[in-house]
Amino acid sequence: MNAGPGRIPSFHNALLDHCRKFDVALEPYTFASRQNLLQKDGFNDGEPAKLGLIKHSLREHIEQILQSLDQDELEKFVSPEDMDAFRRMLDEFATIGFGQDRRGYLEGHTPGAWFNGDKMNPAFDLNDILKAEAWEPGLFNDMHVYWQASLMQPRGGMDRLWVNILTKPLPEEIGGSLIDKGLIKLNSPVVGIERSDTGLKIMWQQKGDRGNVTATQEDEFDFCISTMNPHHLGKAIGSGFDPQTKDQLALVPSTPACKVGWQSRGRWFEDEYSIYGGISWIDDTRSENDTLMSQMWYPSQDFHTRNAVLTGAYNSGDAATWFAQLPFEERLARAAKGGAKLHGVSEETFKNDYVYYDRGLSVAWENAPYQIGGWANYRFEIREIQWEEGKPLWDVLVNQETAPLYLAGDWFSHVPGWQEGAIRTAIAAVAAIAQKCDPTQDYNDGLGGTCRYEKVFENDPQWSFPALQ
Repeated sequence: MNAGPGRIPSFHNALLDHCRKFDVALEPYTFASRQNLLQKDGFNDGEPAKLGLIKHSLREHIEQILQSLDQDELEKFVSPEDMDAFRRMLDEFATIGFGQDRRGYLEGHTPGAWFNGDKMNPAFDLNDILKAEAWEPGLFNDMHVYWQASLMQPRGGMDRLWVNILTKPLPEEIGGSLIDKGLIKLNSPVVGIERSDTGLKIMWQQKGDRGNVTATQEDEFDFCISTMNPHHLGKAIGSGFDPQTKDQLALVPSTPACKVGWQSRGRWFEDEYSIYGGISWIDDTRSENDTLMSQMWYPSQDFHTRNAVLTGAYNSGDAATWFAQLPFEERLARAAKGGAKLHGVSEETFKNDYVYYDRGLSVAWENAPYQIGGWANYRFEIREIQWEEGKPLWDVLVNQETAPLYLAGDWFSHVPGWQEGAIRTAIAAVAAIAQKCDPTQDYNDGLGGTCRYEKVFENDPQWSFPALQ
């Protein structure tokens, strides 16, 4: 199970470039299938409904409304010479009166042999959709640029991204060994960063297997690239840094995120529901402190094999905070209850026939050491430091001189929570140290910014990592 990031958008060019350089094999990730389900209390008698049926019911109603408008009303938006094309486009938009197979077939009535004709699903009533606000959650998410219907994922799991780095030999001129042979120290948290006359003074601890501190060490460096969580970094930086920077880092809110994973018993989602990948959504009327789940993810690979790994629950925000406080067994119980409700079966059926219930696992990122959340949340306002709502952390800190401490990681990017931001900031930090770019230059100035990933690598073979190709 990908307990963290689970998909790669097609426009995340730095991450995709990374996959090419480090031989990370990719395969399609299905984000949205018309067969995926949406369950919402107060809609369809609480029974799960297929996303495709809801979507195309809406399209038909929208077409009917537009077709019923007077010519004068339509001509406010469509020129007279284009009116016929507009109305023909509407027919294709919803296909009312012909080709209504977009709504899908009633169960047991798909077109077959001889006299076995088809029967279409009836459309949902527009007012029923509106009263229940049935577009929430997730109905239109696949229209978002980050959540296109077809994305990508590394074959074998998202950890291939860093495993493949560790297994690539370094160039001979810097030793030729693997990166994980002596160059990475685990269980060694940094607890202090101070400016010195020549660079930086770093204080760090060595911890044992049980988390006990076995040694404390202090070293001096010319520079440091930090990808630490802003809260931890704010606690670590000391003398030599602007106190306001410390305050700003401490105030960065993290969005909680929590997942539950199951191993399925067979591939019932394919056999019984015709679901091949994608995400189903649930939005019930339970209180925030009695939450179940918001999403279930189905595998996009190994179709028609013996079993599968499911992301059995995914919550973020306040719901994830509540979920993270629950005992592990209670998280599994609530995820199973949500899975049963989403698929219209009893809890016992879900636990005994759909998943290996006793083999479930769960990860709450706000409880993870050194992580304390899923990603930085910028949609807020802190008046005491005049941090305007929605302003990325980097835009706040860029005017604060932190060198020779360079900030990297998705926290300090314009795409928090995505690996694209982590890679772009890492490359920008290295390029700034090598004086290949100016981190204070705004990439929205029309010049593309010298620290932009594409600019750093532009026409410079030294930065193309030839030894890794």
